Amino acid sequence: MQVIKSPVEVFHELVHYGDELSEWVRARRDGNFFIEPDEKVQATFSKIADFVKDNYSGPQAKDFLSGADPWVIAHAKCEPATVVTGEKLGGQGTHKVKIPNICREFEVEYINMCDMLRELGVFFIVQTKPKS
Repeated sequence: MQVIKSPVEVFHELVHYGDELSEWVRARRDGNFFIEPDEKVQATFSKIADFVKDNYSGPQAKDFLSGADPWVIAHAKCEPATVVTGEKLGGQGTHKVKIPNICREFEVEYINMCDMLRELGVFFIVQTKPKS
């Protein structure tokens, strides 16, 4: 069972950087990791876009909508799934469009990376070298 998926828009956003991450996403393009939006996801994206345009300034809305973030939220709404983000919920009067704020508006669960690793049962063992 596949636990982690990502919209193909994330692939398009990351593939051109020319770094290790772009190599990693390129290696996974033809598998099941990156998913295409269906009609339901596209309709949800449109609702998210309308909300963002109506509630944020033009430049902030344009910046958010030009990236993969709204697609991540739209896919998560339709699956349903949980969005993993490093962003924190913005308070009243936040001008920047933040993933947690949009998730909350559209009733999409979101967590940070540490919480995701905890939920997946991932843990790290730190070994220290003995002092000489």
